[in-house]
Amino acid sequence: MKKIFALLTSFILLTSCASTMSGNSQNITVTSNVQGATCTLSNDKGTWTLTTPGSAVITSSRVNLALTCAKEGYLNGVASLPSKHKDSATWGNVILGGGIGYIIDRKSGAAFIYPQQVTVDLTKK
Repeated sequence: MKKIFALLTSFILLTSCASTMSGNSQNITVTSNVQGATCTLSNDKGTWTLTTPGSAVITSSRVNLALTCAKEGYLNGVASLPSKHKDSATWGNVILGGGIGYIIDRKSGAAFIYPQQVTVDLTKK
């Protein structure tokens, strides 16, 4: 009986964790009206740089993702990408794991997702 309980508990904890299913990173694609702009994306998990048009694999977080694009002769373009819950993973964690998986995923960022694409406009000086 103890083995069955241990096996069932392990199964619930493993299947309720979004980080097990999808991880805490995602690809973000950035475009702008000016090719070759250097863009910096940042949140509490790190900072990533790319050149437009381009993409970066970032670490998700509950904090919004700040984005700044710059190019000589242009005013900086800025944006804030909202962090949103991955609904299915959140409910799976709460229902199947009693919330333990959700607590882990919230801390790691695996419970959140950003928009996959963003366009930033830069204005000539």
